[in-house]
Amino acid sequence: MDIQEVVKDKYKKTAKLVKMTMSDDHTEIAFGIDLRNDEQTNFYIKNLETNKIHKKVFYDTHNVQFSADGKSILYVTAND
Repeated sequence: MDIQEVVKDKYKKTAKLVKMTMSDDHTEIAFGIDLRNDEQTNFYIKNLETNKIHKKVFYDTHNVQFSADGKSILYVTAND
């Protein structure tokens, strides 16, 4: 997974891939990136058939999971 396609220039030195999960039908992957090495993870969804990343970003999210039918995404965010 090349995270450089979603990371802005100012985070290129600190960003790291921290979590990944795949949909049951293996058509999409959710991946979490910690941009500033501060444990605040942003999740992105990539369609593996089109190789495109969805516009929706799940900011400051602890985990993401695809529903069994692949039509929904479940996620947990921080509650400050």
